[in-house]
Amino acid sequence: MNLLTEHCRHHTPENKLTPEEAMKLGYIDQLDKGWEINPTHNTLSRLFSFSGFDEVMLFANYVAWLSMQQDHHPRITLEYKTCNIEYHTHSVSGLSINDFICAAHIDNYLPSSRKA
Repeated sequence: MNLLTEHCRHHTPENKLTPEEAMKLGYIDQLDKGWEINPTHNTLSRLFSFSGFDEVMLFANYVAWLSMQQDHHPRITLEYKTCNIEYHTHSVSGLSINDFICAAHIDNYLPSSRKA
């Protein structure tokens, strides 16, 4: 399954993924380096670094636009040169394919020179 061709949809607790399932299904392998699964908090996150606040804001605005398109919203933490994106699907109280779909779209948005 190619995450970039998928669209987020509503999930129920039965759709919850364990970190092991996400690894076995190959979802994490489709993402650029830097994405991490936190098994304690059931989150998928990545810290992005930029040259300045203007780039951080452009990136954050793209993530906001993507979130509205996919109807899946991350926790976004902004600082002067960094932006942390953290996904967690509230309807399943953990990880779902939606988290990985959005992460793949974020990776696809970044120019290859920005990828870790």
